[in-house]
Amino acid sequence: MALKQRTLQEQLQRFAGIEPEEWAAPLVGPEFGYRRRARIAVRWDARARRLDVGFRASASQEIVAFDECLVLVPPLQTIARALPALLQDFRKPESIGHVELFHGTASALLLRHTTALVDEDRQRLAAFCSAHQAQLWLQGAEQPLPVEPAAELGYSLGDWQLTLAYRPGDFVQVNAPMNESMIRQALDWLAPTADERVLDLFCGLGNFSLPLARRVARVVGVEGVAAMVERAGANALANGLGNAHFFQADLSKALAEAPWAEQGFTAVLLDPPRDGAFEAVREMSSLGARRVVYVSCNPATLARDAGEMARQGYRLKRAGILDMFPQTAHVEAMALFEAG
Repeated sequence: MALKQRTLQEQLQRFAGIEPEEWAAPLVGPEFGYRRRARIAVRWDARARRLDVGFRASASQEIVAFDECLVLVPPLQTIARALPALLQDFRKPESIGHVELFHGTASALLLRHTTALVDEDRQRLAAFCSAHQAQLWLQGAEQPLPVEPAAELGYSLGDWQLTLAYRPGDFVQVNAPMNESMIRQALDWLAPTADERVLDLFCGLGNFSLPLARRVARVVGVEGVAAMVERAGANALANGLGNAHFFQADLSKALAEAPWAEQGFTAVLLDPPRDGAFEAVREMSSLGARRVVYVSCNPATLARDAGEMARQGYRLKRAGILDMFPQTAHVEAMALFEAG
């Protein structure tokens, strides 16, 4: 934890030459049993006539076998322990591409196959999922589809009485307890009032947008992936939120002239990917933002973007780390900027 805190501090100083007016206490959660999503690598060794099943080694194509994975949530630990034996007993194991495990409102197993599964293997897989009370999803050349068409997969945000539907392949935070803590802290720092218009950039499925919509007059969520925009809109409707509106946009380009930005925003929340949000933060002052909460999975790009925010007259009021991935050196952070 000390290393993660120091990493954030050093990056802010190196790239932006700034330090927050206040360091927030690290946001922490369970050290084990937290991960609700995992990809299991599978490779058929034709020469050895052996199916390798495990996790990919860092910066390598090597597949490392495992007996158990203690960072997975308990329902997925049970599935993961039994999975290698199941797959290695397939009549046609060379047809398997990889396997992904999910847990939210239900557990789910997605098998990516490179050629059609033989009936015997498909039946064995279906029986395995039934025994583990997990949905079975299959993916060939098309998008993932549930074997049972009525199957629904999602996750809940209990503090806000929300359930967000998602499909395998959609981005979701893998640490559910930390995700709720992160949302709670972000809303606390942003401190929106009931009459405000708030902008949520890189909104995904509405992870921040929908909790915000419980508190403010209007939320505009913007995302680059069309399918995510569609699902975010459906999530708003399913939760009875008519004040959350979602739009697709290339967030590496100018935003201020977009129709959804014409009225401006007093508060902005953004949660970009690892390469940051430099083009978006360049327009913060033109959007009228008085307060900005930036959630980051890369301290280096957060620091770069913080320097741009400072050039626009924003003060870095508060910053702190989010221990989203215990047992790893990965650093996530949150920062609050206020107009000077």
